[in-house]
Amino acid sequence: MSEIQANERTEVSKRVTLVGALINTLLSVLKVVFGFVAQSNALIVDGIHSLSDLLSDAWYGLLPTTPNTVRMKNTPMVMVALRL
Repeated sequence: MSEIQANERTEVSKRVTLVGALINTLLSVLKVVFGFVAQSNALIVDGIHSLSDLLSDAWYGLLPTTPNTVRMKNTPMVMVALRL
């Protein structure tokens, strides 16, 4: 893959990730708000859980990478945290 293709792929990946994060944030906030309106503890907790997943994904995405970095896809976050 050429340098230009790699840079373009990186930019597209960043955009897709940002759009997904914004949509997930909106959905999480709506879950919490409607959970309060409907007095549903389950919906409130689900919204908070979704936000925590988003934060852990953001934290994992900010980890430094090198050309030899192996991303542990499908690995539970607990294992990623223990790896550090």
